[in-house]
Amino acid sequence: MEALVPAFIAVFLAEFGGVAQRSAAARMAAGLGLVLPFLLLLGTMIFAAVGGYLVAPYMPIQARTLLVGLSLVAGALPLFVPSHRKPARPELGRFAMAMFGAGGPFIVFALAAQTGMPLLAGLGGLLGSLAVLLPQSLSDKPLRQIIPLGTIRRASGGVLLLIGFWISLKALGLI
Repeated sequence: MEALVPAFIAVFLAEFGGVAQRSAAARMAAGLGLVLPFLLLLGTMIFAAVGGYLVAPYMPIQARTLLVGLSLVAGALPLFVPSHRKPARPELGRFAMAMFGAGGPFIVFALAAQTGMPLLAGLGGLLGSLAVLLPQSLSDKPLRQIIPLGTIRRASGGVLLLIGFWISLKALGLI
């Protein structure tokens, strides 16, 4: 559980209103279904989790802890950039690039390296991404018309940023 729950929460916060989520929602709204975005999301999380697990033996524990902190900071920074653009066109290439560029896979990579539990880290990341993706895809209206996305993005970005800085400073021995 030390990889599943943190991965779920961190990926959920990092990808709320993100580019990958908007792109996948646009794909589903265009009638292209949920299967392909789900398979791409699954593949991305598996790739990130296995990569983190394979890199872990070559890193000291402090470096792995620092990696987790930096991944949280990297996942938080895009949340402070306003997203007033329309969702990307529903192309497979754009969605795949958005998925790999999102904060979720980096967080899963770092947690898999830190805990040595790639299956739980990948599952937590997948569930966190799906928890963001499904409400947007099942709603008739854009999510920003239902809830205040800007405020939620800044709040979740602030939480991730503070926790990421705290973990990073702790790994460096400054706290």
